[in-house]
Amino acid sequence: MSGTGGRRAGGALVVAVVCALVGAGCGSRLPRERLARSLGSLEGLRPAGSSGAPAGALPSPGAGAAGDRASPALPAAGPDGSPAVAATGSAGATGNAPAAVSGSGRAGAGAAGRAQAAIPGSESGAPAGPGGSRPGAGSGAGAGGAAGTAAGSGGGGALPSAPGTGSGAGGGATGAEIRLGSFGVQSGILGATMAPFFQGARAWVADVTARGGLNEHPVRLILGDDGGDPAKTQALVRRMVEQDKVQAFYTVAAPTTLQAATPYLEQVQVPIIGLCECNPAVDESPMAFQPGIGSTTGLAWAHLAPLVGMSDKRKLSIFYCREVSSCPQSAEGIKGLAGQVGVQVVHETQMSLAQPDYTAEVLSARNAGADAIIIVADKATIVRILRSAHRQGYRPQVSTPTAGYEPDFIRAGGDDVEGTVVASSTVPWSTSPRLADYRTAMARYVPDGEMSTLGAEMWGAGKLIELLAKRFPANPTSADFLDALYSLRGETAGGIFPPLAFVKGKGHAATNQCVVPVKVVGGQFKPLSDDQFSCAPGWKPVTP
Repeated sequence: MSGTGGRRAGGALVVAVVCALVGAGCGSRLPRERLARSLGSLEGLRPAGSSGAPAGALPSPGAGAAGDRASPALPAAGPDGSPAVAATGSAGATGNAPAAVSGSGRAGAGAAGRAQAAIPGSESGAPAGPGGSRPGAGSGAGAGGAAGTAAGSGGGGALPSAPGTGSGAGGGATGAEIRLGSFGVQSGILGATMAPFFQGARAWVADVTARGGLNEHPVRLILGDDGGDPAKTQALVRRMVEQDKVQAFYTVAAPTTLQAATPYLEQVQVPIIGLCECNPAVDESPMAFQPGIGSTTGLAWAHLAPLVGMSDKRKLSIFYCREVSSCPQSAEGIKGLAGQVGVQVVHETQMSLAQPDYTAEVLSARNAGADAIIIVADKATIVRILRSAHRQGYRPQVSTPTAGYEPDFIRAGGDDVEGTVVASSTVPWSTSPRLADYRTAMARYVPDGEMSTLGAEMWGAGKLIELLAKRFPANPTSADFLDALYSLRGETAGGIFPPLAFVKGKGHAATNQCVVPVKVVGGQFKPLSDDQFSCAPGWKPVTP
């Protein structure tokens, strides 16, 4: 297949992969302006050193049309230790350097109108190994002398200081800078799908910086949009390790490109902490440290646990998409666990995500005696299936993926999603006292974002990094991250996750296979518990 048809099929494949593996809300259609406000300008940035605003770049916070509510100010990056969030553009396979945006809420010394500041410390010639440190890193002395770009002045993602923190927030962080890389799909429709992950990460970076940094180390988050292109992923990851000198990666939502990065990260021994469970490599790579559920048994259990925990329906139909092989693979995982918890699979059907109606499929499920349906699909498809069933007077218990646990699912489905059960991959973000600080940070720093279990996972991953930092020396390296990760024994990150541990040199599929069931009741989420997890049959905390 070639030409327009090939491009169309390729785009559908990418969407299907995301929907099938994590169900991460492909029905979401966040306006570009809202995505820009909540994430910062992440697409269309030019390589460092170029001038002029990038064509088609999303508006920077505060630079919208008159009357458009400005983004809440996230703390900006600066050499004074103020909060740091850098946005890295899509690096092509040609070797162009990814652009970086940083600032401290004031204009830098670069040329007027420059789209972004240079990567802090990137011109230092001092040698350093992957994930190491070097003199001048984080000094803000980038190419062209641009130390930062004022927010709202065409900075393409430069963000002003947080309300109430001032430009010196985090000034008590006096240790060596900790640089965290982040990559995945951060623009377009899939960018809206993955947005909750990165919003949760931004909230954590802003919050931890306002509290003085990571054990007195200032922290910088460097975001890289790979656009779903493996070649871009490889270029971004190499540059973050070899030029930005990141010591670790944090928040990676790469449903189709993670495999492009893990062989290199395994070679240079740089870990990823916190991932979208939408790619099998999450369970397979020894450099993928996922505190949330894994991508195989963990994700299959996330479909079943709410059904078992919050209903008495045990005759199951499984609806799964035909677009990609991962859909039937997920269905097989669900079937493999169903019999162990007393669920009988009486029907299954392979359907298309593009169907406008599913009357034939729901009638077939009803005729087979199914009183429950698990749907391996995106939220928009789940809503269409529910409506097709309800038009026939058929009201089975429906269980959805973890991403159903966000307000957009209720807004999109209305009365049709009432009674649907979903899974939380952390303690429930909407009610648990253990995530009160997540709710507060999102309201303060990312109020245009969407709170969700996906964002709460990344908040929890950040809390795990805070625990690791207590073991760091004055000048942390990737090896220090790994040593601290392997030292964990039954860690819950303040009760956000079940007890966690990671086995050195192996994949981490067995680390976490636990969720909290949640039900939609009266247009709101009602968790089964605020602190008790339901775990896959036979799962127990890993003992290294």
